Amino acid sequence: MAIEDVALQILRTHNKEVKALKINPMTGCYERAEQMKQELEAVGMKSRLIKIIPTDGFPLYPECGHSWRLHFCVVSEEMQVYDPNYTEAVPISIGDYPLLYYGGKKNLEILAEEVDGNWQKVEF
Repeated sequence: MAIEDVALQILRTHNKEVKALKINPMTGCYERAEQMKQELEAVGMKSRLIKIIPTDGFPLYPECGHSWRLHFCVVSEEMQVYDPNYTEAVPISIGDYPLLYYGGKKNLEILAEEVDGNWQKVEF
């Protein structure tokens, strides 16, 4: 089985857990992202945590219906976002992610965690 197929199964497992819990998906998003990153790396997919923050001071309103001030998920080396809160449960290219998940919100900053633990802005 290809790494991408296994990665999709991992994403869908996390998505099902979020739906089953019926919680605000923001609750525990950092921990879910960190766990998913570890699982993706265990099957050979290089990835990094990303942090999404609004730059205009207003909350994020993703398609899942909740709002929050920041959000964590995972981006692959191929710049595919793995977000277990996205209802379609498929990877999204980082360029399409703001449009599909945040309804085209333009005042977003996406930061990727570097090996040294610092966060660096991602251009999309």
